[in-house]
Amino acid sequence: KQIGDRLGLSFSDGTHQSLVEQQAIDLNEALSKKQFLLLMDDVWTRLELWKIGIPALGGESNRKIAFTTRMLSVCHAMSADKNVEVDALDPDRSWELFGKVVGEEAPLQNPQIDKLARMVVGKCGGLPLAITTIGRAMRGRWHPAEWKGALKALDDSAEELGGDDELLPRLKVSYDFLENDAMRSALLFCAMYPEDCDISREELVEYWVGEGLLSCDGGRIDDARCKGHMLIGKLQDACMLQHGITDPLRKVRMHDAIRDMALWQTRHGKGDVGGFCRLDEEKLTYGDEIKGGERVRRIWMRHLQLKGAPRCIKACPNTWTLLLNRTSFGQSLLVDFFQFMKALRVLDLSVTTVEVLPVEIGSLEELQYLNLSFTRISRLPKEVGRLKRLKQLVLESTYYLNRVPRGAITGLESTLQVLNMWNSGYDWEGKMVEQVDVAGGGDEQLELTDLEGLVRLLDLRITIKTTRLLAVILGSDKLRTCTRHLGLHNHNQPPSEGLVYEEGEALPRRAFNRTTHHNASGDESPPIVETLRLRLNRLPSLERLLLSGFHSETTIVIVGSTDHPEWDDRSNNGDPSSEGFRELHVQRFDGLKDLKLVGTFPSLEQIKLFRCSRVETLELDDEQGGDSRFPLLKRVSLHVLQELESISRRALNHPELETISVSKCPQLRHLPLGPESVRKLTKIVGEQHWWDRLHWANVDVKPKYDGCFVDREGGLHH
Repeated sequence: KQIGDRLGLSFSDGTHQSLVEQQAIDLNEALSKKQFLLLMDDVWTRLELWKIGIPALGGESNRKIAFTTRMLSVCHAMSADKNVEVDALDPDRSWELFGKVVGEEAPLQNPQIDKLARMVVGKCGGLPLAITTIGRAMRGRWHPAEWKGALKALDDSAEELGGDDELLPRLKVSYDFLENDAMRSALLFCAMYPEDCDISREELVEYWVGEGLLSCDGGRIDDARCKGHMLIGKLQDACMLQHGITDPLRKVRMHDAIRDMALWQTRHGKGDVGGFCRLDEEKLTYGDEIKGGERVRRIWMRHLQLKGAPRCIKACPNTWTLLLNRTSFGQSLLVDFFQFMKALRVLDLSVTTVEVLPVEIGSLEELQYLNLSFTRISRLPKEVGRLKRLKQLVLESTYYLNRVPRGAITGLESTLQVLNMWNSGYDWEGKMVEQVDVAGGGDEQLELTDLEGLVRLLDLRITIKTTRLLAVILGSDKLRTCTRHLGLHNHNQPPSEGLVYEEGEALPRRAFNRTTHHNASGDESPPIVETLRLRLNRLPSLERLLLSGFHSETTIVIVGSTDHPEWDDRSNNGDPSSEGFRELHVQRFDGLKDLKLVGTFPSLEQIKLFRCSRVETLELDDEQGGDSRFPLLKRVSLHVLQELESISRRALNHPELETISVSKCPQLRHLPLGPESVRKLTKIVGEQHWWDRLHWANVDVKPKYDGCFVDREGGLHH
């Protein structure tokens, strides 16, 4: 009707279907004879333009439409030719806008108030809506104490400042327009994190999966994870989340104003979409009860010193998620938590002081996610096997873990999908532990072959210490196909023991070959020479590989995707080469002389070599040229490689390479960089004296990369 009025069509008021359709026809006829620019503000859903009388665009018509929206998905749905993201205002423009809103008579000339006002503006994060709303609330404020109060209120919540009747409800419109309760609940989860904090996408998704927020047909955890990452993308499209600053790809953050809105919604919202309680030292000190505790689904108690169970915990019997990461507490406190929180689905005890997991853990019948990473637990109670809904068990870097009763894991055979024992101290070749005086003692210990009985296991992350265990993994279709992270450490074995098998035992042929050459001439014989050859198509789900601690002279050959007959073994029960293989770490290899990467590695993002004292070459490209064998390689780290001389015989061809980090590689005198070979390279980290001594095949190349160099000790090179 507004458009019709501008064209002099004098449409009558009314919403009857036939009337609206006729007005659309009349409007279309009038606009078809004109050139026009149509401006539409605050569009929330796709508009069928023809239904409201807007004729087709394009061609020679000189007709344009520009619209604003808070949802990137609306731009996609309406097939926008060009999307323009309106960034937050920079500090100067934010201050200029704030000054206009506060008014010319505001006492900003007072140095004390000026300083406080600038801090207030900084809290607005460049968001015009926040700046104008808070600016209006501060008009006529002449006393510095009022500005101090405003700053404190913004630290707590914009609601306390005043003006929330405009700012927060208007931001809440975006919240209300999210697709479903799952997205709204996920956003509120993010608000638990501290202000101005980068949040790991992977951590968020794992928590959401544990809560059951990302339910999928069939219940496969990989499908739920994909759904979680898509949900994050939708929240970003809706401008509810931003890319992280420290790592834009792997982290996200919330704008302060959006976080304030989420906190406001948590306090005043109705229904059950993820109410939470974030406890800090002040609340613990006063022992506040939580109002409406029956609605609380999540409790955040990270980075605290707990001397007893907070009284408020008893008021939250329906809690799904309890986050105690990096918190110090007495051992008896967990029993209190388990007593009052029978509905727990997610329990994160990582990086805490816990040394003994109480047997009462078995009473948490709803638990789906349990994280004990970086704790000092030495044994896992067999009662863990009673958690019949547990899907994810994370025991990463549990260095002191030495007893895992078989029943603690085999009891989860029908539910467990993720078992993370990366860098755990557990000895997979240990025998029965006879300690009847210890809770859980006297039980037969878990063996690697027991994991084959976990019918739903999809994600295994494991560190082993002998190649006999590697043979077990590669000889089991179940284990080799679900292994995501694999670490082979050989630190505590004498030279070569990890590659020599008893009674003629050998790894599956063509999977991981080893050759040994002995000279029987006594003590003067040369060292054993061995070849480790790993074909990634035998580990189709592998994402991360770490090899460490071999002492005898060794050559490592890792075979990616290739159709060369010498390396291709798909006819021998091999799977397509691992498309998910992202990280290769080789460290503390005293005898490593050559590292050969054969074929292409379509997903490899990071290569790291550390303390391999004899390695001389690393071939990051072949001599034939052509397409890169590492099309997604982003980071190369080379540290303490005294004999390394070359990383490629020709100019690197890595279109995604961003960072090269080098330290204590005195023989590496040449970086094979061409003028256009690594267009995304932004950082070369190393020692200044190493950079100054580098030889360049073309003198015109070095100036191009001077701006990328970062002195490891002194910061940016100028």
